[in-house]
Amino acid sequence: MQNPLTSVLSTESPTAAGTVAVIKLTGYCQLLLTVRNGRKYIFKCLRPELASAPQYQALLRKEFDIAITLDHANILRYLSYESLPEYGDGILMEWIDGMTLSDWLSTNPSPAERRRIALQLAEALEYAHAKGIAHRDLKPDNVMITHTRRDVKLIDFGLADADDYLFMKRSGATKAFGAPEQLDGTGSDTRSDIYSFGLILNMLSLPARYRRLARKCLSPDPARRPSMQYIVNRLSQLQSQRRSYRRILIPAAIAVIAVGTAVYLLTPAPPTSSTPSSAGSEIAGITDEDDPADLEDPGDIMNTFINMLSIIPTDQTDSPATEKATSPAVSSAPDKSEKDKEQIIELLKFIASFGSEIDSDD
Repeated sequence: MQNPLTSVLSTESPTAAGTVAVIKLTGYCQLLLTVRNGRKYIFKCLRPELASAPQYQALLRKEFDIAITLDHANILRYLSYESLPEYGDGILMEWIDGMTLSDWLSTNPSPAERRRIALQLAEALEYAHAKGIAHRDLKPDNVMITHTRRDVKLIDFGLADADDYLFMKRSGATKAFGAPEQLDGTGSDTRSDIYSFGLILNMLSLPARYRRLARKCLSPDPARRPSMQYIVNRLSQLQSQRRSYRRILIPAAIAVIAVGTAVYLLTPAPPTSSTPSSAGSEIAGITDEDDPADLEDPGDIMNTFINMLSIIPTDQTDSPATEKATSPAVSSAPDKSEKDKEQIIELLKFIASFGSEIDSDD
């Protein structure tokens, strides 16, 4: 179910001054879309029936006091705590023109865009954690992607907590994205955000090394989860490695394969026997599971290239002794077999897929 906050943040509205939209949350707050000096803002305040309840007043004030300390490009900006006639005290915050992470993923963004979003979200969380602040409700509906620049905006700190607060420490989270310790009520801290981040990282459908990082984040034991600083460093490292070796290793390897394929095509086929080949329908060990988009590690790529090159014959010249020992059942193939041709075609498709990814994935 979509968070009402993200609905109002992305709602088109008139530009006349004053309150132009009111949306009630299912929780204890309501959101107002206001216009001041030609700019849109969000005003978050208590629902009328809860406006005089001290515990909710304190909770709203806690959200503001925590979030106002955050000044990061990928975090929603909280601007002031003030009062509006008819609505009472509340939080004024920036208005975001964007969509939720789930809606953004439905637009089929490129792998490069997904990696950038993962890194931006990790950097926002690292910044908050460095200040001792846990979001505690990290989920796709609380991660917005701006329409213009396609940047992350982490929103809704209504369940956030900080180390120096001694009240309202109750663990909170959305069930589908909460850490085990949040869901069983044993408590939560910044490590709970890391678990939720692991779930989101899996949603981004990134290659194997990213999924391995996500598995570390999803450890049931909070003490075994990596810090957000480690996660940011690892994501940055993966980005840097990709930029460096894709410009050198992949083009060079493709050239090697192309030359090897040409040699294979121009080399006469050796005598063949009636014994069925063990090559099967696979090309030198390449299976349907070898997705070029997943071969990001230089070692993985080279291993695949070595396997592919193993189909190239290294010595097709028969010795005299071999010729004498050849039985009548052995005949010389006049041309490449149909199976060989199919293998070459599949190999060339595999090479083309790398070239296509290099062109389109930057």
